[in-house]
Amino acid sequence: MRIVLFRRIAKHIEKQNWTAVFIDFMIVVVGVFIGIQVANWNESRKEKEREKSLLIRLHQDFLANVKGLSDDNSFHQQQLSDQAVIIKSLHHCEVAENDFMLFQRGINQLGYINPPRFLRRTINEITATGGYDVLKNIEIRSHLTHMIAEVEFRHGVTDSVMRAVEQHRLLVDRYIEYDLSQSLSNVSSASAAIIFDINEMCQDQLVVRSVSAISLITKERILAYDQLLGLYQEFLPMLEHELKVRWGQLLSPKQN
Repeated sequence: MRIVLFRRIAKHIEKQNWTAVFIDFMIVVVGVFIGIQVANWNESRKEKEREKSLLIRLHQDFLANVKGLSDDNSFHQQQLSDQAVIIKSLHHCEVAENDFMLFQRGINQLGYINPPRFLRRTINEITATGGYDVLKNIEIRSHLTHMIAEVEFRHGVTDSVMRAVEQHRLLVDRYIEYDLSQSLSNVSSASAAIIFDINEMCQDQLVVRSVSAISLITKERILAYDQLLGLYQEFLPMLEHELKVRWGQLLSPKQN
């Protein structure tokens, strides 16, 4: 089309028909302008669709993050409760009959602390493709950046936390023998019954102090993960509001 117009313009110039030259030239200019606008509109539409897709997938990821971190903290709360039973038993040099299974479960899971739950599949895609600019809502971008920094900080101290826990755990394990032929009915993961002498354990004050130190670390993890959980839970309605306002997207019950 443009080649035909340029040939017509050339003929009009030869004939010095300047009005026709101007008209054909304007047709070319308008055509180029419309072509650019259509291309820009199409690119903008693709970018908006990508933004919408990223927001939906972020919402799915953080639903999983909330559930995962909630489950982890419930597990840590259970550990803290079992550790209280261990400490009480050591102080009394006796394991009460009702506490026997809790004592064994507490020993089995002593110091098992999960790193903060954080599903990164969509975040990694955003980072790898420079997609932060695609997220137009500054509040969402800021909150996401803040959460990433908090999780990375918590991950950064995980190694030092686990080293401290391991030292205390080793002191307790000196008095424990695991009977792999029996598993505990109140533990969902791999476990074993334990053979121990409570009188021998309670004579060594380092044992109760080690369990107490692990309890303090467990409680600190619970508090830290509660803060992260709050950030995750604040993020979900921000995503939901953005999808509803910008696209009229109401998340299905499975997504909520």
